[in-house]
Amino acid sequence: MKIIFIGPPGSGKGTQSEIISKKYDIPKISSGDLLRNQNKNENQILMQKGYLIDDHIITKMILKRLNNKDCLNGFILDGFPRTLCQAKYIRHICIDFIFDLYIPEKLILPRISGRLIHKISGKIYHINDTFQSNFKLNEKNHMLKKRTDDCNNTLKIRIQEYNKNYVLLHDFYEQQTLKKKLKYHIIDASLTIDQIHENINKILINN
Repeated sequence: MKIIFIGPPGSGKGTQSEIISKKYDIPKISSGDLLRNQNKNENQILMQKGYLIDDHIITKMILKRLNNKDCLNGFILDGFPRTLCQAKYIRHICIDFIFDLYIPEKLILPRISGRLIHKISGKIYHINDTFQSNFKLNEKNHMLKKRTDDCNNTLKIRIQEYNKNYVLLHDFYEQQTLKKKLKYHIIDASLTIDQIHENINKILINN
């Protein structure tokens, strides 16, 4: 099973990708994680400012990762492709499902502003999570951190970058669906994590 999650910042792509990855035992591949783990400072600086990386560079990284043995039985692409050019670069790959996580822009900032990343596992939490009752943030505990691209100014740029590419990406995948090359679903990402997962899982089970 080969799945793509697209959506604006804060829509829950990473969270839902992680759940599906564990449930179906297929790797979750995040373009953002690949970039954050590389040593090329120019790409990291661009990303931290909220701008997209060159289509050719990021696609090359993704394709290289897809060649790993753990992708033979399927994979999940989290946040890739982000542009029409990137989508066309990988159209030779037979994708089964595209999940487009839609969330109103007014809900994005509250989600992002409270987002925390666990340094070791990479798991995403929110400052309001009940998890905090067992894992208090204090001067002695530095396991949770904010992403450098989650500040308000950078977030505005990230949303702008997403919006200017979304329509072309949406239209491309709708056309691919009409040609029966894949199944494209828009998911209401304003719901709870469990509700979103339930809606996604129903689609996977029924198809």
